[in-house]
Amino acid sequence: MQMISKTLQRVAILIVMSAILSLALTSVAHAATVTVKPKAGQDAYKVIQKQLDKAKSGKKKMNIVVKPGSYRLSHGLNVYSNTTLTLKGVKLTLSKSASSNLLKIGATHDSKKGYYYKNITIVGGNLNANRNGATAVKIAHAKNVTLKGVTVRNTINAHLVEVAGVDGMKFEKCTFKDQVQSKKAKVLTPEAIQIDVLVKRHMPGYRSQDLPMRNVVVNKCTFSNVPRGVGSHTAIVNNPVDTIAITNNKFTKIKSTAIQGMNYKNCTISGNTIKSAPRGIALYSIFSKGTFLATTPVKEGKVKTKTSSKYIAPLADQNIVISNNKITVKGTDSISTYTNEGILVSGLEMEKKKKRTADQDAIPKGNYYLSGVTVANNTISSNGNGIRLCDVRNASLNANSISYTGKATSKTPYHGIHLTLASKDVSVANNTMKSSQSNGAYVNRGCDNVTIRSNKIAAPGKYGVGIEGSSALLVSDNVISSPRSAGIFVYDGGSVKTVERNAIQASKGSGIQAAKNSTIDAVEGNTVSAVASCGVMTSDRSTISRIAGNRIEKTGKPGIGLYSARGNGAIVNNTITGAASYGIYIDTQSTSAVITVQGNVLAGSGNATRVKAASGSKVVLS
Repeated sequence: MQMISKTLQRVAILIVMSAILSLALTSVAHAATVTVKPKAGQDAYKVIQKQLDKAKSGKKKMNIVVKPGSYRLSHGLNVYSNTTLTLKGVKLTLSKSASSNLLKIGATHDSKKGYYYKNITIVGGNLNANRNGATAVKIAHAKNVTLKGVTVRNTINAHLVEVAGVDGMKFEKCTFKDQVQSKKAKVLTPEAIQIDVLVKRHMPGYRSQDLPMRNVVVNKCTFSNVPRGVGSHTAIVNNPVDTIAITNNKFTKIKSTAIQGMNYKNCTISGNTIKSAPRGIALYSIFSKGTFLATTPVKEGKVKTKTSSKYIAPLADQNIVISNNKITVKGTDSISTYTNEGILVSGLEMEKKKKRTADQDAIPKGNYYLSGVTVANNTISSNGNGIRLCDVRNASLNANSISYTGKATSKTPYHGIHLTLASKDVSVANNTMKSSQSNGAYVNRGCDNVTIRSNKIAAPGKYGVGIEGSSALLVSDNVISSPRSAGIFVYDGGSVKTVERNAIQASKGSGIQAAKNSTIDAVEGNTVSAVASCGVMTSDRSTISRIAGNRIEKTGKPGIGLYSARGNGAIVNNTITGAASYGIYIDTQSTSAVITVQGNVLAGSGNATRVKAASGSKVVLS
């Protein structure tokens, strides 16, 4: 009984202690609430700022609730730590004579360093900048800042929101709209939300510091009638924005790019709906313009940094995911000459050190590539490119649906998927590409170790798959219908290890072709039908080493036509039916290459059942 009694006592003590702790935590979590009641239409600056200043002087959390109504502000509001500003049903309009931010974290001329201001929330409110030439909402040197259900609107040649040096920045169910960027503006400020860097040129009014953005969330927000929605056009070398999620947002009436990021790692862009934008999503490593070394904020702000200003090779996995977005590309970019496209991911190779200017430091030469990129399950309707990767490594493009809606006669060649500028180790798989203006999938300018498999490519304006001056490991299991030129075309020094199990139909050129000093090691198990030229073909000093087990039907020229070879080759166990010319035609333009022809089935009439070897070609028939 005594043991039971003691046990009950301990339980009772624990319950009491738990209750006390719970009460203590509750008291900490709940902030003191003050209601501000400006008169309708009056200048509400002093009465609101008075309470914000009181919150500044104390350490307790404070919830300042402004009575619903429409008010003007003769001066922008300054918000400090441990403050919730509740503006539900409140419209605040900044006076045109104010020449200031409508709302700013910290003092008007702030000198704090580090993530100084903490735990700040703005709830609700319609913030009208009234065509003021300053950023409407400015946030820096802060930690744990949230804007929830806030509308920010109506700036000219200024951002709606600008943030820099914040750890924990969240925008939830906000609206950003009616931002004007004039063509005569001296400084380009197109982003509605600009994720910036703490240098004087870009964040005046705050202390300069090499202080990275971290843990950024933009979720379920609406962007309308703005040049760009959210992103960056500035960076500090070797100090990227770390962990950013841009999710479930809606973008309409975008004049340039819906999402344009720069210098990000651990980045997720998912579930967004982008309607009628010249460019959907564009991610860059750095630009030459707008990129600074850490030495610049150190010099300006007198705060030390550990960030190196030397070239350091990028991370092998920067963890960039772009998925499940619905993108409609329309119109023409009104503020730049960018190419229209659904998704762009781009690194930058600087072949020499850049010269320092007012808006860039002397960035060291080096390859600032992007790596560890996944682009998956996006639906893109585009009058330009679908997806383009430039100088990207270790990437996967999977299960995207891309359709071209522009003019077939466009002078600019637009592609469904385009890999370029030495992109490496890229997989292109399970994508659908319809009616591309030029190539369905196009690989050029020194790309390496590419695989292209299990894609459906319909009615491209040129090649189904084009590989120019680049190398691929595998092109397999693709379904290519009605290309206006070759189904699979490897040229200008391109090379492919294996082309296998592809189905190519109704090509107005060849089915599979190596041209202009290119090589394919093996073409095996493909089905080619109803093509205007050869089913499989070489030309212009090119070689296919092994052509085996393919099924070729109804060709306008020889089923297999070798018009060049730089080495020995084999044509074995193919089935060729209904060739308009010879079943197999060999004119290798070489007296040393030996071509073995064995076990092929040739059906049809006349020369379709024959193998023709031109003079000078060494052919072994068995």
